[in-house]
Amino acid sequence: MVKGDKKAMTSPIYCAETFVNGYSDPHCQNISTQIYFGEAINILEKNDTYWYIESSDGYKSHCKPIKTHQSTANYRLTMAKTPLFSAPNIKSSIIGYLYSPAMVAVQTTDNGFGLVGGLDNKSYIFMPHLQPHPNTQNISVVGVIEYINGMIGLPYIWGGRCGNGFDCSGLVQSALAVFGVYCPRDSTPQYEYFQSNYSLTAPLIDGDLVFWPGHVGIYYNNLLYHANAHHLAVVRENYQQAITRMAQKNIHIKGYGRFIKQ
Repeated sequence: MVKGDKKAMTSPIYCAETFVNGYSDPHCQNISTQIYFGEAINILEKNDTYWYIESSDGYKSHCKPIKTHQSTANYRLTMAKTPLFSAPNIKSSIIGYLYSPAMVAVQTTDNGFGLVGGLDNKSYIFMPHLQPHPNTQNISVVGVIEYINGMIGLPYIWGGRCGNGFDCSGLVQSALAVFGVYCPRDSTPQYEYFQSNYSLTAPLIDGDLVFWPGHVGIYYNNLLYHANAHHLAVVRENYQQAITRMAQKNIHIKGYGRFIKQ
């Protein structure tokens, strides 16, 4: 059994840009989140300068006016980054990129490429970089870790939640969303959301979410997989060494969570 259902949205439209930065207020310069290509949004307020939107995870932010489309996705990008080609041929010109976990409406296929709906220019994406959406496979810890392994080395970006860079909770959220498990945007509500699936008397097992104040990572095979400001990157590192390093800064584990009930 997994935790997390997708938030139902009223008459959503979909982001038609590679990704868009969201801010806590229209005058703030610090990113609070990102909206990725194909993500459903509700526009709560808009003018010529900014929009106030609700993204698919229920997170509300301000952003610049953005391009949108109405094509419902049937695939999701699992590669960190993939090129968009001008024709269904690897020798054709690259006209842009999409970043995981972009949601893609493939209209037709040709020569192993899919024609992407919702873009101004005719754009083709390499189909093996996609998986069907919604994902009918059962979520597995191994699958989540394989996804994160594909993101190792990407930069840590405060507010990041797509394959150009992640923050800690954005990485967890995106990795789970690829398998159809939806959860809150930030680490504190993620802890509140997932801790009911974890017995405090149970031993730590592969796939458990480990929470510190303002931080989250995934435990697997004595390693911690997380996006963090210490390395300024998505990394996997020795779990005990990570605990020790943070404890030296007086940052201690506050609890655990589990996205698959045992």
